[in-house]
Amino acid sequence: MKLPRDLAGHEVTRLLARHYGYRVTRSRGSHMTATLTVGSKQHSVTVPGIEKCGSEHWTPSSPTWPSSLICPGRKYARRCSGESMHRLTLALILALVVQVPSAQSPVQLIVTVTDEDGAPVAGLTREDFTVSAGGVELDVVDVTPAPPAVQIVAVFDNLAVTQRQLNAGIARLIGALDDESILDMQSVDGELDAAIVEAVNDLRARGAARPVVVMLGQATEMARSELQSSQVRGRRRAADLPGDVDGLLDLLTGHGVQFAGVSVTAVPLPNFERLAAATGGRFERIEDPAALGDTLAGIGRELGMQYLVTVAPGDAEGPAPRVGMRRDGLSARAAPYTPRH
Repeated sequence: MKLPRDLAGHEVTRLLARHYGYRVTRSRGSHMTATLTVGSKQHSVTVPGIEKCGSEHWTPSSPTWPSSLICPGRKYARRCSGESMHRLTLALILALVVQVPSAQSPVQLIVTVTDEDGAPVAGLTREDFTVSAGGVELDVVDVTPAPPAVQIVAVFDNLAVTQRQLNAGIARLIGALDDESILDMQSVDGELDAAIVEAVNDLRARGAARPVVVMLGQATEMARSELQSSQVRGRRRAADLPGDVDGLLDLLTGHGVQFAGVSVTAVPLPNFERLAAATGGRFERIEDPAALGDTLAGIGRELGMQYLVTVAPGDAEGPAPRVGMRRDGLSARAAPYTPRH
């Protein structure tokens, strides 16, 4: 593993906040104190506020590894090296493991924020968000834009549009995505739920950093004909996702894969909508095929303008966190985010 050769103090506190739930509780002189609170227990780390300090300048405050780590001063900062950074990394890991073995990891959410017109909103900061669970407000540790580039497998099945409308819609989706994004089409040969599993496995095999499955269409079923004739079998109509929906949901969330899509139908499709809501995506039902392009463009813009919101751990057995906005006219959709790639 290639380690960085130096790390500024403010970067250390940011990483402790993002990955472990620490908060800066004190800043005095050239040092900052970051504290992790778990129930009635606390663990603090003192971090120098200077630039690029290596671990040969960090000394433990106790022989059992530090509840605080202290750097002697700015004038030594130029002596940093890769080996120093290695020792600093080990010191931080040992401090966390030894001092707070029972601490829960912070919860990370993937959040989409839209305005009153339904357009995604960029440029928000930690102060714009509120997060609560069971009526208890949680501490928002960090808010960062999610990486805008996504890797999509689009599953196409029974979408009630013309070929021209489909081509135009795909073009609108591609145009709304980040330039580094990748989009592949996949047709369905067999059961639709199996096709979604295949798409997830494809993204896993590629090691996609931000994997997304986009559903274009829906399942279908045979509607019985009112004509009493053995020669008339009826016609196919739109239907909700069949099969093991709970298993699909576990597969998607377990591998950090978002689910989104669009269907041209008036038939309710709660299973598709459930997959999208649980993974931070968006699934739309539209009745006018001409709206396909605008809908796919909106999904593409949202995927490129989402946020990763990190909150301090709450009650593991309690309700899922709910995200609110401090600014009027903004609304948020959120889902737990667990990247596996």
